[in-house]
Amino acid sequence: MDDDNYAKPFEISAFIRSAKNSGAEVLTCFNDYLPDGAEAPSKYTVPSGRYVPLGPSATAAVFRNGIGDANAMFRRDVLKELGGWAEDDAYAVQDWELLSAAVLRGHKVEVVPEALYWYRTDSGSMARNKLYSVTKFLPMRSFLKWTSPLVAPAFPVAARQARDASLLREKVSDLEETASSQAALLRLMASEVCKERDLNIPPTGNRLRSSYFESWTLSGLADQWASYDTAGYSHSQESRPGAFRFGDSGAHRSVNVTLSNVGQAGGALQHILIAQQTAQPLLLQGWSRVVRLAGGSGAPSDYSIYADITYEDGSHRWAFHVPFSPEATGWQHRWAVLEAPKPIKIVTVVAMFRWYEGTVVFDDLMLTEVSEGMCYVPL
Repeated sequence: MDDDNYAKPFEISAFIRSAKNSGAEVLTCFNDYLPDGAEAPSKYTVPSGRYVPLGPSATAAVFRNGIGDANAMFRRDVLKELGGWAEDDAYAVQDWELLSAAVLRGHKVEVVPEALYWYRTDSGSMARNKLYSVTKFLPMRSFLKWTSPLVAPAFPVAARQARDASLLREKVSDLEETASSQAALLRLMASEVCKERDLNIPPTGNRLRSSYFESWTLSGLADQWASYDTAGYSHSQESRPGAFRFGDSGAHRSVNVTLSNVGQAGGALQHILIAQQTAQPLLLQGWSRVVRLAGGSGAPSDYSIYADITYEDGSHRWAFHVPFSPEATGWQHRWAVLEAPKPIKIVTVVAMFRWYEGTVVFDDLMLTEVSEGMCYVPL
């Protein structure tokens, strides 16, 4: 029994009775958690939680101690055979190692389905101690000792991978919480900055020319937009909800890209001279909708606003893309910031659709300075 355990009056008698009835050689049990700061429990004490071990599962024991706690009952000859408790200095998981050894050696291990003692879960408890995390892999010694040499090395590897995955999930959760807080702040800032902006009027600083597709040439191309690859694009009368209006005509148009097989690629292409004197990030955004779609490799750039960047020093960044979801059924808006580690000279933008079969439409594409285009991003 550890010094943070407090036996209930019937603990020993319950262990003995269970051992006689079950023939178990090792017995563990449930425990109740004492609330932080609680004194000795009484019959009126309400537990803050309960530990319910799974029992003799060697598979689960690779990843966590689901067998039981150090507060257990061993038959004397079994404890002696297993070598007793590990005597490593400041070792926090001896119970995990010893109970795993008992299971791996084939001894009958059972769990008494009742809380036989209280466990004090204050800040000094081993379960809340950094030492517990540091020594978690030492129970693998039982697997290395008591399993076949052919498979024994795999158990520590699996345990480490599971631990790393758990740490990554914690980091992702922390990042998601941070991102949520930042998004809330950005929404407040944007609502203040953009409250006077008429979002039915396009930004004056859009570097893409005729990117609202209101003007078309006699050859069937959108003004200023070249055809990309073999499938190219065509005219569409459809427009996104809330599309920008020009004059009194109320006419809205968009780019239609249709692929007849998964070996095709198409879209609309434009080269834009930026000629920055000092490096400034740009905001690339636009709308699109899936009309019908099949096949595809699932690569994010295959249905996207795609950009190749040439810097003033002649270097390049290829294949920047703002992906659209092929699963979405309605109009979707997507955006991304083009970082500028150095001044940008030229940006080539493609409303891209490739390696699918089907039809998509693009509308109201914008490439602006961040401050000019941010109000059009639906935060």
